[in-house]
Amino acid sequence: MSEFYISIPNILNDQIDVDTPGNFTYEFKYGRNAGIIQEYVKKVPFSKKTIPHDVIQRLSKEIPSVFELIRYFNHSNPKTNSLKIESRIND
Repeated sequence: MSEFYISIPNILNDQIDVDTPGNFTYEFKYGRNAGIIQEYVKKVPFSKKTIPHDVIQRLSKEIPSVFELIRYFNHSNPKTNSLKIESRIND
């Protein structure tokens, strides 16, 4: 079974710096020091909360067979049980 995740900033790590929309700031993203190991990101299932609406629509139109796998994962896999119904991809 296919699974679809995206990496997002780990807001539980107080060492990260994000902007208002919740993305890493440019300075933080490109100004980190090499060799320092931290959990900067976390992997979360695709959802309406993590994937912009226009990207969801583009996936639906451009790669419909893969998009169906994304929808199936989003609604059927136990790893997505924490997603609220309104956050699940169903377009």
